[in-house]
Amino acid sequence: MLVVSQFTWSAFIPKKSILTFSTLLISLLSFSLAAEPLLFKAQKASQTLYLFGTVHVGSKSQQAISQQVEMAIKQSDALVLEAKLGGNIDFPNLVELPVKDVLTNDELAQLNEIASQNKLNIDMLKALPSWQAALVLQQHVFAALDFHAEFGVEHQLSNWAQLHALPVKGLESLQFQIDLLADQPQGGKQMLLQSIEEWPYTENNIQCLIKSWSHGDIANLEAMLQIDSDNDDFYQRFLIDRNQKWVRSLVTSSEYQNGTFFIAVGALHLVGKESVVALLKQEGFSIEQISRSESARCSMKTHE
Repeated sequence: MLVVSQFTWSAFIPKKSILTFSTLLISLLSFSLAAEPLLFKAQKASQTLYLFGTVHVGSKSQQAISQQVEMAIKQSDALVLEAKLGGNIDFPNLVELPVKDVLTNDELAQLNEIASQNKLNIDMLKALPSWQAALVLQQHVFAALDFHAEFGVEHQLSNWAQLHALPVKGLESLQFQIDLLADQPQGGKQMLLQSIEEWPYTENNIQCLIKSWSHGDIANLEAMLQIDSDNDDFYQRFLIDRNQKWVRSLVTSSEYQNGTFFIAVGALHLVGKESVVALLKQEGFSIEQISRSESARCSMKTHE
C-alpha cells in the first residue's frame, strides 16, 4: 500500500468525482490510557520541537487532541503542519497521460471491474491521470468507512490554533504536493496499479493502519514503510526527500531557531532509519518519546 497518507489531500480529487479527499491512510480513533499516537519531544539549545504523528481523515465522533497533546501545543509558539490548509491550487488544464492511455487492456479491465462493483464512473476514472484515479478509489473506501477530511487531525489542530490565536505555519505548500504527485512517471501509473492490485485488502489495510496509528505501534508502522519501499521512486521522493527537506528547514531556518514548536506531520514520517526523528537525532537533538505505544495486533496484506 503506497504511503500517500502523508499529504493534505482536500483539493486533490477532481470536483466531478465522488467526494472531496484529504489524505490517506490512517484515521482518528479515541485515545486510551494504554496507548497513544506517536508524540516525541526533540530539544537542542534554545529549540524545542514537539513531533506529533498525524492522520488526515477522521470521523465526526473522534477527537485528536488529547490532554497530553494539548499540554504540548499550549507550550508552543506556533503550530507547524506539512502544509497550511486552504489557499489556491493550480491544476493542469490538460491531462497529458490519462488512465486510458497508460494502462493495458487487462489493467483497464481490472479497473472497470472495481468501478462496476463499487458504482464508480469508469469513464471519469479513465480520463483522469493515474494518481488522481488512485485517490478516487481510496477515497471511496474511506467514505464507506465514514472517514472524512474535515474531521482529520490537521483540521482539529488548525481549529484549536485559530481559537487560541496560535500562529500556523507550513513546511511545504499544497501546490508543491500537487506538483509532486503530477510529476510521477506516467502520471502515477505505478501508484494506480498498486491500488488495483491491493484492492481486495484495502479495507483490512486501512483498519490495520488506523489501529497501528492509534496505538503508536512503531514496529507495525515501520513494516508498512517497508512495503512502500518496494516502489523506490515513490518512497524516495514522497518520504525520504521530504523528511530531509523538512529537517533542513527546522534546523537552519531563522523562524525555528529559538522557541517551542508543535510539528504535526503524517505518522509514517516519524518512524524508520530516515525519519524526521532519526534525522533530528543526527543533528544533535535529544529525543524523548512522551507517548505510550503498544502492539496493534494486526498486519497488512498485499496478497494471500
